[in-house]
Amino acid sequence: MVVSEIRPIDSKKALIVFDEEPSFRMYKGEIRRYHLKEGMDITGDLYLEILNKVIKPRCYKRAMFLLAKKDYTVRRLKDKLLSSEYPETVIDSIISELINLEYLNDVRFAENYIRFRFGNVSLKTMKQKLSVMGISSECIDTAVLNLKDYNMDVMSSDEAAARKDFNKKLKRIKDTDKRVIKNKIYSFMASKGYSYNTINSLIDEYLKIY
Repeated sequence: MVVSEIRPIDSKKALIVFDEEPSFRMYKGEIRRYHLKEGMDITGDLYLEILNKVIKPRCYKRAMFLLAKKDYTVRRLKDKLLSSEYPETVIDSIISELINLEYLNDVRFAENYIRFRFGNVSLKTMKQKLSVMGISSECIDTAVLNLKDYNMDVMSSDEAAARKDFNKKLKRIKDTDKRVIKNKIYSFMASKGYSYNTINSLIDEYLKIY
């Protein structure tokens, strides 16, 4: 394979672009050590040596640095590493290792996410947010079931969150017409992801009191 281009990134690093294999970043000292030059034809063995001895350890170190700062979903960690132009095959290999070592766990991430927002955000909204983060519906459902096993009633949490949002919205509505109040609250609560039954139950409770 041929080194198509050595593209400077900054004063210390450059992107090594190949004609057939994925590119990656290297420090200029490493480029000199391996005598890499544009137009140079290198063997597959040399490419793999650089990948395994230089790129993969650096990618692993970067992944561990990121995980030490905060939890990541599998997809978000992969996206973060891809943004640093590590080859996808290297990233996938490292992510598999991290999953096996329990450093990465999408079910655990979902459990912690739901637990932290327990009673403040609707379950539907939390599921949508977790899905956007790349967590599968299977992992999310497993997390919800696990929380139930820990005696965390997710449905009662949903009701508590709904009541909080309902009361906050009610305080901000200046109209006195109950029909207008009902319509405004229903639209707001539906946008938050609460079920028809939960919203109607709260509205009926409000109408009985007032």
